[in-house]
Amino acid sequence: MLLYPLIVFFSALFLFQVELLLGKRITPIFGGTPAAWLTALLFFQVMLMAGYALAAWLQRLDLRKQRVVYLSLLGISTVALFLSGLSYGSSLFPQIIKFRGLNDPQGQILWMLLASIGLPFLVLATNSPLMQAWFGLVQPGRSPYPLYALSNFGSLLGLLAYPFAVEPLLTLRMQALVWTAGYVLLVAAAGIVAFKLKARHTSSKAEFGGTAKITRGETVRLGERILWIALSAVGSILLLAVTNHLTTEITVVPFLWVLPLAVYLLTFILVFASDKIYARFPYTGLLFGATVLFAWVYYYEPVTLSTWAYILAFVLVQFLATMVVHGELADRKPAPERLTDFYLMISVGGALGSLLVSVVAPLVFHDMWELPIGLLLAWLCLLAVNGLEATPGERGWGHRLAELGMVSGLAVTGVVLLMAVSVRSQATAYADRSFYGVVRVRELYAGDPAEQRFVLVHGATMHGYQFTDPARRELPTAYYTENSGIGLAILNHPNRAQGLRIGDVGLGVGTLAAFGRQNDIIRFYEINPDVIQLAQGLGGYFDYVTASPARTMIVPGDARLSLERELAADGSNQFDILSLDAFSDSAMPVHLMTEEAWQVYLAHLKPDGILAINISTHALDLRPVVKALADHFGLSAVIVQDQGDGERAFWSTWMLVTRNQAFLQQPQVAARIKSTHDLPPVRLWTDDYSNILQVIDLR
Repeated sequence: MLLYPLIVFFSALFLFQVELLLGKRITPIFGGTPAAWLTALLFFQVMLMAGYALAAWLQRLDLRKQRVVYLSLLGISTVALFLSGLSYGSSLFPQIIKFRGLNDPQGQILWMLLASIGLPFLVLATNSPLMQAWFGLVQPGRSPYPLYALSNFGSLLGLLAYPFAVEPLLTLRMQALVWTAGYVLLVAAAGIVAFKLKARHTSSKAEFGGTAKITRGETVRLGERILWIALSAVGSILLLAVTNHLTTEITVVPFLWVLPLAVYLLTFILVFASDKIYARFPYTGLLFGATVLFAWVYYYEPVTLSTWAYILAFVLVQFLATMVVHGELADRKPAPERLTDFYLMISVGGALGSLLVSVVAPLVFHDMWELPIGLLLAWLCLLAVNGLEATPGERGWGHRLAELGMVSGLAVTGVVLLMAVSVRSQATAYADRSFYGVVRVRELYAGDPAEQRFVLVHGATMHGYQFTDPARRELPTAYYTENSGIGLAILNHPNRAQGLRIGDVGLGVGTLAAFGRQNDIIRFYEINPDVIQLAQGLGGYFDYVTASPARTMIVPGDARLSLERELAADGSNQFDILSLDAFSDSAMPVHLMTEEAWQVYLAHLKPDGILAINISTHALDLRPVVKALADHFGLSAVIVQDQGDGERAFWSTWMLVTRNQAFLQQPQVAARIKSTHDLPPVRLWTDDYSNILQVIDLR
């Protein structure tokens, strides 16, 4: 009997380990945007639904056919992994995992994941419900539902182990190798269970210990199935909405992928482990308190709130709201003979919630309204379930007080949502949402002609601004002023008089073009089409690029892949300066900060060229990473900090990397730079290894 819980546990652990492994491999290629991870979650939810559907279909076959189909699937998935490893050198990383353009990034991600892990993931998703159903055959007197809690515990352990143990210790290829070996062992164990399963078990009719809303032989009504789907869909919406919000407002790191998903799984563990953990009325009061806290944080977005307090507020409301919907779901669980149908409806709801947040919401909303809407739906579900179950005789003062709390929670959430929509709409001149997030243009100081400006905001990060006053419109601003690191490099470059060739990864509003002169060539690389259109003059907010006397051009697409293609087709661009400004608080494209990426950058630089890197992030300390890469290539790395002036120039930190000692020894340069000798050593980042946890700073 030990094999059943072991297979359930390790199937769940391997599922979530491979989710994070492939998420880390894929998301940087798509600009580090939260949408890439949410699309991956959509794939995993859909495949989980497919696995549960397969388990439900198998349960409708006689036991001999179940075993034949299941064993065949085990064999085919193992062979597929083996052939993938032979063809591509790694069973989980087919060479198609390359970003080929801007069209349909979601479709590309889904295809990549299907090609790399589709069949094995289907097997792992099928294992949990199928093993629980078979366990009910061989142990008819025991409830199989604790195995569902065990499955979610395995998922939770897999999640928590990844950022704190797996990622820091193992390269991606070693992770893939270990995972594949574990999968083969799991397949062997599952095969043994299937071979040993005897047809005689199907005759058992004994009841299991525990409670169930729907008993053996009772027909499941359509309304009940819809309720199962609705409750699980709201839990999924809350998961993805909180993940999207945190990774947009803070930074895209595996830890912030793991935290909301861990909370989501923890609620499943708690409510299915025991019928005594969840009670409707106490959780109504707790959720109301969390809703009030969330309303304050969401509406006011207090700047004095620490990052950890901000995270706590959103995770707390997610935990309590998800406990409510999952608690109500667990209270409505059927007898074991309906188990696979029940799990299938849960997976359908999970996939539906993912679809709504990942696909529908970006098409319908110009801002991220999914989180308050998800909370609204949680309150509506609670009201609906409470109303469906209560009879007129049960409506005493306690019940009425609980209903009042539910209505109040619904009202608070709705009012805050309406107020937030109103306020953000008034402060925004332009807004659009795409796969790469929400891009806004805000008008500030509208009543002061000298200070009036348009600001480009992407998520929580300001990506530049430009004055409207003709006398100040051409001035560089924000992180790109004369006193910034990039300004220091351009204004003091030895080739400044002859004309500079400049590359810029991360367009923003095109502020770098303000430094352009007649003989200069500036080549921008930008992955977000919305940003490109705004920088090229859409709406008339920004004209740095179009008004610059330099020869400017914008290359759409992922910067690293664009540079690789240019190097292969036309050779080096021979840049005097290559600026990297793609590392914001809300996106960390790791593949731009690896040994392999730097090989491309250096190939495009002149021998005396300068690599200028904007590391002005509040959530990440990239200085040790840059120093390690510079040391690896035998380059000098220095730090240039600018405290800003509180008006035109922002606080900024740049690192300049070069072998041009003559540039660094110029008095005006030497007076501004700081050494990197006292930085702590870190392991060199490569395409195969990176550890964001070691540089994250969420103070």
